[in-house]
Amino acid sequence: MRLRNTARVHGSGEKQKAAERLLVDLRAYRRGELVYASANFGAIPPGGTLVVREQDLALPAAGDVKAEDEFLVVARVRAEGSESFASQEHHLVYTHAASKTQAHLLYDQQPARAPDAARAPVVFLMPKIWIGDDISTYVLVCNTWDVAEAQPQAQPVRFSLLDERGLEVSSWEHTFFYNEAKAFDLRARVGRRAGAKPRFFNLVGRGGASSFVLFAVVRNLKSNHFAVEHSLPPLYYMDGPMAAVRSQGCDVRLFEPRAGS
Repeated sequence: MRLRNTARVHGSGEKQKAAERLLVDLRAYRRGELVYASANFGAIPPGGTLVVREQDLALPAAGDVKAEDEFLVVARVRAEGSESFASQEHHLVYTHAASKTQAHLLYDQQPARAPDAARAPVVFLMPKIWIGDDISTYVLVCNTWDVAEAQPQAQPVRFSLLDERGLEVSSWEHTFFYNEAKAFDLRARVGRRAGAKPRFFNLVGRGGASSFVLFAVVRNLKSNHFAVEHSLPPLYYMDGPMAAVRSQGCDVRLFEPRAGS
């Protein structure tokens, strides 16, 4: 991960200069447990970057973690002399260890929610899921909240994988810990129902009670080349109050079978 401090032009046309210096508070979690913390991890000069690598964090050994468990790294970035959020577009780098192939993504950092803020559910739509004999998609689901110790969220997230006709081919639920990251292998969940040739799927979900970020990693299993896609929150493509939209999207009655269907 490369944390950046650059000049920006927002969608509104407003220009933002690079900060004099950005300070980084870095934390890492596994299944909700804090395993690394550095309140003064580093500083980013104007126009510069700060590289954060997993091997530099002295993270504990894997232990009894499951295949879908991931480390969650949370970087809290602020301008020197300020406690408020500093908007930046940071650079994520994913590397396949064996082949050294890479995929890159620029992603706008979100502000951390206040600990006493309402813990709203997430509603998401990821329409770029490819699955076949030689291709798979992994969905990385991350969430963060300022809690003192590991604790599960009050509501699970329900995932539904839909094929090109809109039919559900796989579904599952997961109750996340606050500050947990999971990597779901969608090819493994679909199995032989995907078919040999690559097919297009759509992943939808709702639930939880935290601040979520989702990525999809599409991987060619022969060449080990891959690409990273991300899901945008509704504020990117709609205006107005979000409460009604979130409430409707999380209404379980919308997903129950109708009489005669």
